[in-house]
Amino acid sequence: MTLDLVGGPDILRPPFPVPDVLLDPTADTLVDLIRRRAAAHPQRTALSHLDRGERIAEEVSYGELDRQARAVAGCLRSAGLAGKAVLLSLPSGLDFLRCFLGCLYAGAFAAPAPGIEGRRSLERNRSIIRSLRPAAVIVPDGAHCRALGGDLPAACLVITPTEALDSTPAEHLRRPKPDELAFIQYTSGSVSDPRGVGVTHRNIMANQAMIREAFGHSADLVVVNWLPLHHDMGLIGSVLQALYLGGRCLSMSPLAFLQKPSRWLSAIHAFGASSSGGPNFAYDLCCRKLDETSTRRLDLSAWRVAFCGSEPVRAGTLRRFADALRPAGFSEQALHPCYGMAEATLFVSSGPPGSGLRTRRFAAETVSCGRAFGGSRIAILGAGDAPAADGQPGEICVAGDHVSPGFWDADAGMIRPDPARETLIEDRRHLRTGDIGAIVAGELFVLGRSRDMVVVRGTKVHAEDVEATALAPETGAGLAAAAAFGIEEEDGESLVVVCEMARTAESEGERELLVRRLRATIGELHGLVPADVVLVRPGVIPRSINGKIRRSACRALYLEGSLAGYSWRSRSTEGAFA
Repeated sequence: MTLDLVGGPDILRPPFPVPDVLLDPTADTLVDLIRRRAAAHPQRTALSHLDRGERIAEEVSYGELDRQARAVAGCLRSAGLAGKAVLLSLPSGLDFLRCFLGCLYAGAFAAPAPGIEGRRSLERNRSIIRSLRPAAVIVPDGAHCRALGGDLPAACLVITPTEALDSTPAEHLRRPKPDELAFIQYTSGSVSDPRGVGVTHRNIMANQAMIREAFGHSADLVVVNWLPLHHDMGLIGSVLQALYLGGRCLSMSPLAFLQKPSRWLSAIHAFGASSSGGPNFAYDLCCRKLDETSTRRLDLSAWRVAFCGSEPVRAGTLRRFADALRPAGFSEQALHPCYGMAEATLFVSSGPPGSGLRTRRFAAETVSCGRAFGGSRIAILGAGDAPAADGQPGEICVAGDHVSPGFWDADAGMIRPDPARETLIEDRRHLRTGDIGAIVAGELFVLGRSRDMVVVRGTKVHAEDVEATALAPETGAGLAAAAAFGIEEEDGESLVVVCEMARTAESEGERELLVRRLRATIGELHGLVPADVVLVRPGVIPRSINGKIRRSACRALYLEGSLAGYSWRSRSTEGAFA
């Protein structure tokens, strides 16, 4: 079964023409577009940063943004960094965006990473450095650099935003070509073995055009963003979409939202934002934290696109959200479930603007993620890689100009394809997503993610990373094996860790101490406290014939109640966007 631009029932076709946008057809990269916008409308506000999500602390026009990006480009080019990988380890803010665009202007390959704010973000930076082997890092200050210590390559240059922005703006920049590498996007998956997705200039432009068509955005776009800028949904889906259309993006720090979710909605109200969104957990957090008094003070009637993706979209959550905010003028038709991934730049599918929430029952009520846009294609492969029939589940495969050509190879200093992630369908290259879905009457329904990833309230972890933490000598002394997996519960997905004891003589007090240590360490390193930790006898965890842990079989035993052991149940998990 395949899903094409022209397929699907009438409900999947936009009920009105997508607004015309002043896009220069000769501008084939985002660099070209921004430079021309700066020349045509230098005073138009491009980006704003909201202090604690409540007031404008800083903003920059298109003309200023272009000059600042050229200054960063001048610094990078004078240091010989064109065509080299540059780690961008900065907190979410305007300096991050100035430096990111400066890398695009210079032809350096930015690799966005979180600013170092704790042990977890530090480990994330270190794992990216090991994979990337950057020629330079852009960090806020010396302390940030010292935290990275000996992880940086010996010849790695250290640059601060202040140093870069004080440089002379480059005047004669080489125009990038569409199929050249633009930046390197690290997936939000494995800590132990991160993969850098190569995103070309063509990928960016194709995906921006798809988002524009799917969301019905126009040149008067105003976006409010609280998502981290090192994440694709925040950077590509919010900031770059606004710059692509000549609109405006107002951003706050993720912490400002997590501390007080009403700041997000208040900013949408205050600035009349037409587009904003986040993962399912953000809508759930608003439902749990908002009160009727604060809701009545809001006017959200301008909010036409409330996009939701990055983790499983739950119909119940979005219905509660729409019901709670109906008094503020929010329309359920604004709800915009999406499906996407870093390997496809960001966006893969959604309904057209105004289509709202559509569901279908499979094993459970499942939200429609719409259709493909912009000449892209979605196919479902069933058993034996044969095309699946309508309504039959299989692996989701994606094709189009938005699909990355491959992954960063630090040894070669270039992007290489991964044959294991590709397949030919009707002579067209498709990305194998590893996700399970079905197409019914032209609509994509995502039924499951890659089997080894667990997502709880926006925090994503790979099973093997959690297992490695559990079995580390300082954490799980006395453990022989571990299996981590997610289970579906009423309020979403939860993390379960099953640990096999090397021996059975431990007292109940020792077992309780071990479980507490496991929960605390996993929570600190991965940002996610397990809902259940189960200690079992030696040999209980299922293994394959060659000794590999069989997580799905262990999960099945757990759900059947067949894993007898010492269990510690918790409901203290409070999600953070990883």
